Amino acid sequence: AANTCAVCNAGEYAGEGEAFCIPCPAGTYSEAPGAASCENCEAGRYSAATGATSDATCELCPLGTQSSEGAGSQAECSSCAPGKYAAPPTGCFDCPRGRYTSTAEEASDTSGDAPCLPCPAMTHTSTAGASSCVACGSDEYSFRGYGDCVLCNASSLVSCPAGP
Repeated sequence: AANTCAVCNAGEYAGEGEAFCIPCPAGTYSEAPGAASCENCEAGRYSAATGATSDATCELCPLGTQSSEGAGSQAECSSCAPGKYAAPPTGCFDCPRGRYTSTAEEASDTSGDAPCLPCPAMTHTSTAGASSCVACGSDEYSFRGYGDCVLCNASSLVSCPAGP
């Protein structure tokens, strides 16, 4: 008896040597007949449809939320994490240096015009995606929203606090 392999329609797949086609699960799709696997919806999108034949079934997560690849429902779209900010059309992005978000509520807030909160004076974030600011050293200073602390010296525009 000859071993027959399935040739599946778009929206279905069959692994190598499989005789039966399986509809692509939620969060995935296959555009061409004969697929050995289904493609995931990209991060920031979801699809509840099974047997999908196009990435057009992958819908954007609501603003202020994100999802990983292959999300199969809107419930898999979660709030932005601390250190991130929400931006249209969808998705969560790292806060720039000198700015931060410390809670998911702050990270998912879309009402402000600038992403993330500025670090207070005398603090900084040296990397993007910070969830808190770090104090400058006793011989350093920074202004509000700075990414780095600057070493105090005689030509500084500000007077640094006296050391211990």
